[in-house]
Amino acid sequence: MRGPHDTLRDYIRAETSATSYWSNFPAFIVSQLKAWFGNAATGDNDYCFDYLPQITGDHSRDCSFHHARSSAINPLTNCGAGGVYRPT
Repeated sequence: MRGPHDTLRDYIRAETSATSYWSNFPAFIVSQLKAWFGNAATGDNDYCFDYLPQITGDHSRDCSFHHARSSAINPLTNCGAGGVYRPT
């Protein structure tokens, strides 16, 4: 199943605004990918867009805690907002 960000072209199409600063998004993202991946980032390989991790679901804090409480994640380490939750 294809998502809205499967390719660089899809990502640019989904995230570019017709007006405002973000109307420059295509140039911005290509520049960012070139900064991250250097000479390896070329138009032939979508500027290494496929190297980026893809979001596979809801990874919000609340959803993660719900999964930890239901033992789907054991243990859950929440850095910066508390300690380790280990279901009993």
